[in-house]
Amino acid sequence: ENKLHRTVPELAADAVEKLWQKRQGDPDQVLAHTGGRDVIEALEKRMGWDLPETRAVLKNAGNCSSPCILFALEERLKQSENDSRYWLTSFGAGFAAHSCEMWR
Repeated sequence: ENKLHRTVPELAADAVEKLWQKRQGDPDQVLAHTGGRDVIEALEKRMGWDLPETRAVLKNAGNCSSPCILFALEERLKQSENDSRYWLTSFGAGFAAHSCEMWR
C-alpha cells in the first residue's frame, strides 16, 4: 500500500499554487493528476476549483501515476467541445509538480 505522509496534500497545494501564478492566461478548465482523495480536496479548497474529471479518474482507475492526467483530459474532451484552453497539473516521483497549458 502506498501511504502518503499527512503533509503531502498541503505540499501539493503549495506547489500547484506557485505553478498557477506562472500561467499565461485563464483556462476554460483546470485538470489535475489524481494524487489521491486528500490531494484533490486540498487543491479544490486552496485554489477554489471543482475537479470532477479528476475525481472520476480516481474513482474509475485509481491513482495510476502519470497516465491519470491524460485520462482526466480525455474525460473532459468527451464532455465539452466548447473549451479551448486547459491548464493541467501533475505530480511526479520524489515529489515533483508540473503544469502545462494547452489550447485547441
